[in-house]
This record gives sequence, structure tokens and C-alpha cells, in this order.
Amino acid sequence: MELWSGVLSNNAAKVRIVLAEKNLPYQTNEMPWSKATQWEPKPEAFLAVSPRGQVPVLVDGELAIHDSTVINEYLEEKFPEVSLFPEGVEARVICRQWEDEGDFQQGAVGILISEVFMATEAAELSSAGKEAISQLEQFVARLEKQLGDQEYICGSYTVADISVFLTLAFAQVLGLTIQSEKVLSWIDRVMSRPCVKAEFESIMVASAAA
Repeated sequence: MELWSGVLSNNAAKVRIVLAEKNLPYQTNEMPWSKATQWEPKPEAFLAVSPRGQVPVLVDGELAIHDSTVINEYLEEKFPEVSLFPEGVEARVICRQWEDEGDFQQGAVGILISEVFMATEAAELSSAGKEAISQLEQFVARLEKQLGDQEYICGSYTVADISVFLTLAFAQVLGLTIQSEKVLSWIDRVMSRPCVKAEFESIMVASAAA
């Protein structure tokens, strides 16, 4: 398998973590990113397999798959030996909804990236930035309720934890303060997984050098 990836892409990170958790070998085609040029220029070979011009794209034989959620569902179906979905139709629906919610909240994180990470000098958040923080705080409250007495979002460790973790972990770096001890403990629990820890640390190093 071949993965078109970008080290600073949360969506690509989701797939890299799943591949690592499942211990699947693959070749990486890394899309470079910098603050100056961002994702440009994009190679023709990449655009040939990525209809949206976005990472990640997984190429498995003649099959090219875009969208991180679709890729991870494909990997789960093809390589179920290490499962990252819960058992049962209802539990899987809940898992998919939380995985999607993690992706959806990246919109708020994107606003913070623009105002904090891409800023040339420190400045107070705009009204949009403050609204993004508020949205993420409300999301944290819902996550706390979902966790209840469980160690993970769906009971066992799943793709939902991966997606939501990546969103909130980087939101923290960009200014989100999480007050919930339950959610903070969950973040520590997910971070303690070697695949997740290695991925998070790689992204932090790359972001410092961007």
C-alpha cells in the first residue's frame, strides 16, 4: 500500500495512526508543507489519485481511496484482525458519529490555526477565534458526558478516539483550556498509546519547523 500524506494534516494523521495500530506496512509519499507555500505545488502524480487535491489518499493496488474516514473504514474491513470499531450495529453508528464529530470540529481548530499558528505576531483572538474556542468548549462538555465511566468514547479504543483526540490535542496547543478532569484523563490515556504518542510528537516537531 502507498499513502499520500502530509505530516501537518490531521486527516492524514488519523490514517497513519490506524495503519500503525494495525501494524500494516506501507510506503509514504509525503506532501511538503510550509507557512510560505502551504501545500503548493502539488505533484501531478498526487492530483491523478486525489480528486479533491487533498491528503490523505491510500493507494492499494489499482484502488485509490480519498477521505480519511473512508480510508479507515476500508482498512477496518480489509484488515479486521486488530479492530478499531466496536461490535454491534448501534455501537458502530455511535462510533462513526463521534469520529465524524472530531472531523467537524476541525473547522473551529482551523480558525485557531489561522489566528495563532499562522500569525506573524501574538494578538488577541478575533470574535471568530473566540467563537471557535466557545464551540470547542461545548464539544468538550458533550465529550465528558459521553465518556461517563468509560475509558474511551465507545467503551473500547476506536477510530472515534483517534479523530477526537487529534482535534482536541491540537486545539489545546492553539489556546483551548480544558477544565474537565475526565476529558484530560482520556487525553492522557489516548496519548499513552505508542502509535498516538509518536504521531503527535512528529507533528509537533514538524509544526515548529514549518
